[in-house]
Amino acid sequence: MVTPLPSLVRDNALSPDVVHILSSHKPSTIKLYSSKWKRFAFWAQERGIDPLTAPVSEVLNFLAFLFQSGSSVSTIKVQLAAISNFHASFEPSLMSHKLCKAFLKGAWLLRPPLSHPVPPWDLNMVLAALTARPFEPAATCDLKFLSWKTAFLVAITSARRVSELQALCSDPPYLIFHKHRVSLKLNPAFIPKVASFCMQQTIELRLFPRIL
Repeated sequence: MVTPLPSLVRDNALSPDVVHILSSHKPSTIKLYSSKWKRFAFWAQERGIDPLTAPVSEVLNFLAFLFQSGSSVSTIKVQLAAISNFHASFEPSLMSHKLCKAFLKGAWLLRPPLSHPVPPWDLNMVLAALTARPFEPAATCDLKFLSWKTAFLVAITSARRVSELQALCSDPPYLIFHKHRVSLKLNPAFIPKVASFCMQQTIELRLFPRIL
């Protein structure tokens, strides 16, 4: 899916094919940017401002309005990225404008993000629990508990992102059962938010040794 980048077309006279590639985004990004842009457009039009050509001062006024309304810096940054994506008057983008960068830095200093500590947990305790009911015996346990156990073991042994785990495919050739192991690959249609060398790696799940 794509979103319009009018400044690229107007200022650089790029071909439609080039613009199509440059403006491509994941569907989730398109949905997010569209909702953020509509909010800015409504705010601007209420004040008689054309959102497509609003000066940087008005963009900053809108961001200040969000900040005073309690929005986090990360939310404001996404809002600015959405405006930058649709805006027609700045090159290369509003995100690179020195005033916008200074605004985000100042907002971060005034409202630094809060990091909540992860609750402590004991891996050995969890693994021990997975060897008892309701997770064992595997041949007779409920499919729900077996699915939970499988998902946890794949996650903890592969150390992959949640999005990558969701992209695992159960169809061949992405899932292959061997005699003593299982090979898993990500669906090639999956587009990660952050590119990683792990995308090309195969997840190998080996058979646990039998405990006598």
